[in-house]
Amino acid sequence: MPATSSSDEWVLIKDDDLVYKRRKRHHPIRPRPIDPAPDLEAEERERRERKRKALVRLRDKYRREIGIWDELVKRLGEAEKRAREEEEKAENQNQMQKRVEGEVGVVGREYGELIDGILVKVESQEAIIANLTALCDAAEALCAAHEEKVAQSFLDLPIWRSPRELMSSLCED
Repeated sequence: MPATSSSDEWVLIKDDDLVYKRRKRHHPIRPRPIDPAPDLEAEERERRERKRKALVRLRDKYRREIGIWDELVKRLGEAEKRAREEEEKAENQNQMQKRVEGEVGVVGREYGELIDGILVKVESQEAIIANLTALCDAAEALCAAHEEKVAQSFLDLPIWRSPRELMSSLCED
């Protein structure tokens, strides 16, 4: 029988249900790598940078929303101005028509004035309603976009990702 030396040593290996022998491996002793100390200043800078970026995104979002609302207010002002101008124009037409109809009887003139006045009011109200409908549609689109963003932000939460990403995001904060 040959002499057993340290290089001829065998080791039993159990791999699942399989058991086998192999030569023992001798690893030279190496010092373990030293984990670098966590750089607290770098972590703080990164945290501040993430916070700054989040605040900048939020500021930009609010600026866009304020711009949209300013545009809606501007449109409403223009619609009111157009309605007033149309009403004044209709009144001027009524006055011109009254002058022309001077020959018509008093009763016919009263009914004509009444009908013309009502027609002017209805037309101006129709213009106002059309403008308000357009503004409502724009506001509804804005609200729908906002609801979609809120729903998407819930879907982007780390809880829907893998468990490892969830744990890493929880440990970050």
